[in-house]
Amino acid sequence: MKAESKRAVREKLPEGKPGFVRKILLGSALLAVLVWLAPQITRSALAIWDRPVNGVAIEGQFRLVDKEHIASLLEKNIDTGFWQLDIQGLQVALEQDPWIDYVLIRRRWPDRLIVEVVEQNPIARWADRGFVNYRAELILANNVERLAGLPRLDAEDRSLGKLMQSYQTIAALMSVRNLNVARIELDKRGSWKVQLQDGVKIAFGRHQLQERMRLFAKVYDDQLAHRWTEVNSVDVRYNNGAAVSWRKST
Repeated sequence: MKAESKRAVREKLPEGKPGFVRKILLGSALLAVLVWLAPQITRSALAIWDRPVNGVAIEGQFRLVDKEHIASLLEKNIDTGFWQLDIQGLQVALEQDPWIDYVLIRRRWPDRLIVEVVEQNPIARWADRGFVNYRAELILANNVERLAGLPRLDAEDRSLGKLMQSYQTIAALMSVRNLNVARIELDKRGSWKVQLQDGVKIAFGRHQLQERMRLFAKVYDDQLAHRWTEVNSVDVRYNNGAAVSWRKST
């Protein structure tokens, strides 16, 4: 009886349907073709229905970059319709200008572009080779007359990071005493020298810069503030005091 039951079950099972498998394979192939054709169909549709860019708004605060220069660059690089425009490529093209920090571009339907330009923010001159921004990045650009009043930093390129770590501390130390930094030099031996805008030179030496800055602050506050116009230079490369050179008229 058991053998007959198994035979009966097998007889009830449906036979394979090759037509069903064929439909699955055909559907999969059709889907693959549609996936492959979709980008091409989209590009073709855009080419037919895309409209040209009919307006560009350039936004930002322009001190170092000429707005007409930006407009010229945009004109050279906008060579497709509104929807096909390579926004990322256009941003890269504009950011080649050393005075541009970054650019944001967005579309405004139906045919306008909004271009926001953010300029570099130089905080010091880097010798005669360019400028430095607040992120301690070099800006390799030509000298700009309006930036001539920025402090000058002199060091080897590899010492830029080290110099910038102390630059703002030194500048703040002087600023609270109404003294302004004109130049900071970090020479090959690692020795720090500062020149102020009033011409006074300060030698901090190679070692213990933080301690030397605190020593200068104490000497200035206790002994030199009321006679500062008579000071020519200050040397704080000592543990317990400073050497002061006076102007010749003193």
